[in-house]
Amino acid sequence: MSKLTKIRALLAFTLFFLVFYAQAIEAVKLTDESSKVNISSAIVAYPQQGRALSFDEFKLSRTNLSYQSHTIPNYGFTPAGVWLYAEVTNMSSKQSWVLNVNFSQLDQVDFYLVSNGEVLEQLSGGREQSNHFYRTPTFRVTLDSEQAYQVYLFVKAKRIPTIAPVRLMSEEQHRYETLLDYLIWGIFYGALLVIAIYCMFVLIDKREVSALALFTLVCLLFLWHTVWSGHVQLLPKQWHSLSFFQSVDLLLPLVCASASLFTLTFLPKPANFSRVYLALKLLFIILFFTFIIVLFGWFSEFGQAMLVRIVGYATLLLNIMFTIKNISQAFLPANTVLVGWLFLTLGSVIGSLFIAGKLPVNSFTTYVFQSALLAQTLCFVLAIILKVRFSLEVEIRQASNDAENNFYLIEEQNVHLDIARREAVKASKVKSQFLANMSHEIRTPLNAIIGFSTELESKTNETERDEHVRIINSAASDLLIIVNDILDFSKMEAGKLTINQKPFSPRDAFEDIASLMAKSAHLKQLEFIFDIDTLPSVLIGDNFKLKQLMSNLLSNALKFTNYGQIVLRAKSLQFGDDDYMLCIEVEDTGIGISNLDKKKLFTPFNQLDDELNRSFQGTGLGLVICQELVFLMRGSIEVQSYYSIGSKFKINLPFKKVNDQVIPAVQNRFVSKIAGIYDPSPQSRKITCRLLKSVGFDTYTYDSISAFEQANVSFDYIFASLPMRYIANRTSIINRILKLRSQKTALVFSGPPPEQKQIRSVINQPIIIRSPLTLKNINNLNNVQLESAEKVSKSDPKSLPAARILAVDDMPLNLKLLKTWLRDSPSTLDTASCGADAIKLCKQNGYDLILMDIQMPTMDGLQATQHIRQTQLNMGTPIVAITAHAFREEKERFLSSGMDDYLPKPVDLATLVNTIQRWCQGAEFVETKKLAINWQIATTKAHGSDEGAREFLAGFIAILPSSMTEIELHWQKQDFVSLQQCVHKLHGASAYTGATRFQRVCYDTESNLKQQHYQSLTKLISTLLVEAEAILEQWHNTSQFNSKHSGRD
Repeated sequence: MSKLTKIRALLAFTLFFLVFYAQAIEAVKLTDESSKVNISSAIVAYPQQGRALSFDEFKLSRTNLSYQSHTIPNYGFTPAGVWLYAEVTNMSSKQSWVLNVNFSQLDQVDFYLVSNGEVLEQLSGGREQSNHFYRTPTFRVTLDSEQAYQVYLFVKAKRIPTIAPVRLMSEEQHRYETLLDYLIWGIFYGALLVIAIYCMFVLIDKREVSALALFTLVCLLFLWHTVWSGHVQLLPKQWHSLSFFQSVDLLLPLVCASASLFTLTFLPKPANFSRVYLALKLLFIILFFTFIIVLFGWFSEFGQAMLVRIVGYATLLLNIMFTIKNISQAFLPANTVLVGWLFLTLGSVIGSLFIAGKLPVNSFTTYVFQSALLAQTLCFVLAIILKVRFSLEVEIRQASNDAENNFYLIEEQNVHLDIARREAVKASKVKSQFLANMSHEIRTPLNAIIGFSTELESKTNETERDEHVRIINSAASDLLIIVNDILDFSKMEAGKLTINQKPFSPRDAFEDIASLMAKSAHLKQLEFIFDIDTLPSVLIGDNFKLKQLMSNLLSNALKFTNYGQIVLRAKSLQFGDDDYMLCIEVEDTGIGISNLDKKKLFTPFNQLDDELNRSFQGTGLGLVICQELVFLMRGSIEVQSYYSIGSKFKINLPFKKVNDQVIPAVQNRFVSKIAGIYDPSPQSRKITCRLLKSVGFDTYTYDSISAFEQANVSFDYIFASLPMRYIANRTSIINRILKLRSQKTALVFSGPPPEQKQIRSVINQPIIIRSPLTLKNINNLNNVQLESAEKVSKSDPKSLPAARILAVDDMPLNLKLLKTWLRDSPSTLDTASCGADAIKLCKQNGYDLILMDIQMPTMDGLQATQHIRQTQLNMGTPIVAITAHAFREEKERFLSSGMDDYLPKPVDLATLVNTIQRWCQGAEFVETKKLAINWQIATTKAHGSDEGAREFLAGFIAILPSSMTEIELHWQKQDFVSLQQCVHKLHGASAYTGATRFQRVCYDTESNLKQQHYQSLTKLISTLLVEAEAILEQWHNTSQFNSKHSGRD
């Protein structure tokens, strides 16, 4: 390609880029609710260089010109002017509108209103125009409804930067703002008039010379404000064309001179020679020459503006220095004068920043300098009053000194009393908040208990009844924990909590807690690792308090962990003959705790902050009770935590042992038995191997199914781990395991139990064990029953219509109860654990009914409802509130906030079925499987070509297996740089394949790698592997179908 061709291509691309962006201007939409719209943010600016384009020239060439977008409508010094352009669409029923450029110092403002290429209005304003009716450029326009318009404005300012805040308001709003403007300015000018009259009164009555200087200053201020505010435009043309009314720079030297004259005449003359006093006198000469230069225009307009501002800041500096010198000489009225000059200094700085475009354009920044001048004038008036009464104040001050001393003593006592009162109020508020949370905390487990206990009445399947019983027990335990926390804390405050010393088995205690908490962890898709060393068989201590301590710590870890794992470790150290120290560790991969927040951990009724209190609800007593229990057992507790990485609690507890025995082996029947262990996790594989060896097994361990299959060993027992990470491959793993030679096979699963349909082998039925594997599990290997997900349908829910329902609740137990009730019904239930997930689902799917919990973390049900009402698919979907709030006022509030119905907790099945039937009559829904590859999206990406979509997919599938292998390798090596490169490659390769879920996971993974948020990668990498396998499986099935189909053709 020649150089000329490259230049042409570059120019063509630049032209296309400019045209594209020129057409991407967002139009301002006027609605019936819009009474005033600030369209400055939607305006694009075209600064003119040299000669300004005419309207016709600008209109024809606008799309080819580069423009600027300003967040602040200050377009800098542009002597040639600026063309402004905006698009407006009138979606309202109003037709009479007023366009206002709310800045009075613009010399020229030309307004053009265009629609469909036709110029509808052409108006002019600004300082150069006459016959003004308003102090700022204002244009009345008629905008037809449902019509798009283009607004062209040419603005020009000669002496100051071009500032053009543009507003569009209705006629009624403009009339209101005009009246308000007249009122404010009337008060302002009235205040100046009152001050001028007072100055003349002081001059005549008190012969105070400084009052004359102040009177002159007030008159000049009146002139200044008339010019700056734009009121001079309302005068006849022959008046406002005078020099005094044309430039505020001409008045500024006079204002500085009169203000400095007041300082010189008001403050005492220095007794000795003062350079500041001399410099202040010389300043009048400089101000005089500055006035002459501006009057005759000897400098450029920009030069004049800079000269005036430099002289103005010099005036401020000299007057402040002279005033401070008088303050040091104990002339107290000088304080007020100093405040006046400081007001003016602050106003000058803010005004300069406003002129320079560093501050937004609003009424405050526009008139801050003028307001500062008024504040300075008021301070000067106050200074005169203080000077007159200065002698009287000295006497009063002397008399009040004694009273002041007594006042300070009383005030100090009041402060102490106020501190004590605030602490009492704070404690009362904390406890009140705690009691308010109890309603939600207690009703939640009650809902699960009542719901599942009702289900037990119609259940005949033993496995399902056992599952419901376990859920009821879990919910009852949660309820009992809340009540026990309150009672225990009350006992601790009363000093009545005691330790019951009895013999107990520490291993049994830890295994009971591990079995209980593991299921809770699995419900949150967390791995639970139980690592226990050899312990004494019997110790003397409080078994219940030990379990309570472990339960509180593990519950706390579960509450603040959303992904990763929970680890419970325990070992014993012997001191002397009968003394043992139990060393316990509870570790999680949760949100962690910063060093600043660690001191709050053991404070009653407290969590780290309010946001956590909403996201992770609880009593705030768990860790306080843990600390007290540890202290009662004469132990120690410490915390190691890193923010966003996780926490580790270490507890050391002393105990006495009963005898020298340790926990015996399970049975001699396991001695010399051969056990094969499959576990992809090195940590849990090592723990399982150690446990089996302790009871007599000879073990062989494998980290992959392939290695297990190649082993030439005849096993007596096989222990296969089914972690949640590989849940998508669970069916394949189970059936490959069952093909291996063994007398018994135990499947140790995390998460949901294996379903019967996943186990294809009829002869070799496995033993199903929920992880972690414990000695009790091994002892009962022959008695463990197969856990199945097969369910018995209910009769009443079958009468429901084929509706698609969304349930939103932050409590997994409540969602599980709804799934159980509606499992065998024609209705389809989707679930979301938070408002954000619900909104996302509602953007993707249309629902016939939405069941919405109210009290949820981050975003409550009312906020989620408002967002759902704005989605295209569900803006009219019935939404039913399900909440523990039982008051009638709350129900009315829910219904008035956009919800259609209300169900109080606890919800029973009959009420739920009745509600669904009432709101979903006639609804039909055919469930479609959510595939890893969305073929419709794939063909859309390929511009409607099926063949093109197949080619894109084939190329992607060709690199997917090797790429996933590389990702696993880099993840194991923790090589995050290479891992990011591989994920980035897959992210780009999947863009045109229709694998939207895979693409989204790639994006999230790459984002976390770039931001070095490595703590989130465990879950993301696992999800990436699952999605990749789903894509390959779908591609394989699709390829078979296509080959058969082509054969028939």
